[in-house]
Amino acid sequence: MLSELEVPEPESSPVLALFAVQRVGGAVGVVEVSWNVSREDGGSVSEDLVPSSGTLQFVSNNRQQIIRISVLPDSVPERDEVMN
Repeated sequence: MLSELEVPEPESSPVLALFAVQRVGGAVGVVEVSWNVSREDGGSVSEDLVPSSGTLQFVSNNRQQIIRISVLPDSVPERDEVMN
């Protein structure tokens, strides 16, 4: 389960977006979760977000991880990015 967050692109300096990811359905064993951010039109987001993908690792009894993404300054209009 991933929390929802909407962050407007800044005009001058990066903004840190934090996404809390909850492990549900038990907490025994190691679980890895890969994530990525893409544009609704399928385009790259690397000029807008750092990082734009990654992997979380939940160890036993760990129920929450935080994804930290820097939203980079941008004045070019574009479609929304979506996290998967």
